[in-house]
Amino acid sequence: MVFPLESLCACLLVLAIVPSSSAFPDQGKWSFKVENVPKHLFAVQKSLYRASTVSIKITCDPSNPASANMNVLVGWTLLKSPCFQEFLDIETLTQDTLSKLYTGLKIFDYGDVYYKSSEELHPCFHVLDLSKILASDPRPLAVLDKDGIYMLIVSISSEDEKNFTVQVDMSLKGTYGYLSAVDWPFLPFYGVMCGVYVLYAVGWLLVSALQWRDLLRIQFWIGGVISLGMLEKAVYYAEYQSINYTGYSVQGAVLFAEVLSCLKRSLARLLVIIVSLGFGIVNLSQTTRTLRLRRNVVKLSLYRHFTNTLIFAVLASIVFMVWVTFDHRTVECLTDWKELWFDEGYWQLLFSVVLLVIMFLWRPTNNNQRYAFTPLLDAADDEFDEDFQQPANDAFEGMKMRGGKPGSLPSKDKQDNNSAEDDLKWVEETIPSSLSDTALPSLMDSDEEIMTVRFERNKME
Repeated sequence: MVFPLESLCACLLVLAIVPSSSAFPDQGKWSFKVENVPKHLFAVQKSLYRASTVSIKITCDPSNPASANMNVLVGWTLLKSPCFQEFLDIETLTQDTLSKLYTGLKIFDYGDVYYKSSEELHPCFHVLDLSKILASDPRPLAVLDKDGIYMLIVSISSEDEKNFTVQVDMSLKGTYGYLSAVDWPFLPFYGVMCGVYVLYAVGWLLVSALQWRDLLRIQFWIGGVISLGMLEKAVYYAEYQSINYTGYSVQGAVLFAEVLSCLKRSLARLLVIIVSLGFGIVNLSQTTRTLRLRRNVVKLSLYRHFTNTLIFAVLASIVFMVWVTFDHRTVECLTDWKELWFDEGYWQLLFSVVLLVIMFLWRPTNNNQRYAFTPLLDAADDEFDEDFQQPANDAFEGMKMRGGKPGSLPSKDKQDNNSAEDDLKWVEETIPSSLSDTALPSLMDSDEEIMTVRFERNKME
């Protein structure tokens, strides 16, 4: 019984070619502005390495120009948690919840107060750079001494409950730049992947230029996938580099990279479908059986290598998905958040490996046309049959065919179909796949013997 490889192709399309969707990288700088409020709290969260710095700048203006001498109370607190998921829903927290967290009420399961400052009075008229004020503190909030997931809460309130307009600029920066500790590994990763795709593109362009007269359609598809992959990795690398230097995410660049990624995955789907269908053959397992029957050793070897690649990709995908599900998705407190980048990077690596194997199997060579599409059930033989039998029928016109019923003629199409099905079934049931390449040639007649038999049959008729 032949294992249906169509299911393997479907699994590969879902698992290997469609990587998990990547989220936008965390920013390193935030700017908030509120108007006509007597009190407001601001909060941000980010994963940070040791020795990261925190800076806060406040610009305050009274809502009423007559209140030029208004003062505001400024305070901040820093929460730390070992769990990656705990502070993710920070944007949904209300002002009341933030106020409770600021006062020290424990709401989260694992998050604790890492540092809390005392509130200080400042005039609401000038720009306040709190990072300078904190420099003399014995345990400043501006420098962190541990890796972790941090949540920074800043509270601003007027002394006499008058309304004011305030803008708060906060920045969380590591020794390497503004990228978060979770996103930082993506910067060298996309740099390396961009270099890998550049090598893919240069190598494919060189071998294609040497054999440009005999290029196949699938080789153009492979070139398109490589080009889109190279451009996608370059845009991602530029986006992460920009965030690391400036602290701000360019949303247009990320969206453009996602569009390129969608195009690349679409072309990759078509590429694997084309390869899996055997250039027009509906069933990959049927294709390999027919290739064994036709003794097409070149294509049969090609499809066997591709089948092994599909099996490897599917098994690698299943094993990784099981590991991620039990190690990252179902745990209540994810503590190994430093390895989260590999959840996305693994699919990128697996995709590039499968693409490299396809590039090697369908590389342009001097004998490029041996991979081109040819009908596996030679229709030319059927046409030759009709041309060959027609003169014989005309020459023996008027003679009766013995053994046949009047008015009944054999159905040639039905016989051909039955013959092809019988041949395939006999090969599948009788000859093992490992022995088909060596044993099958001795079991089949040569073309000259077949033509001789057909000629003798026509003479008898």
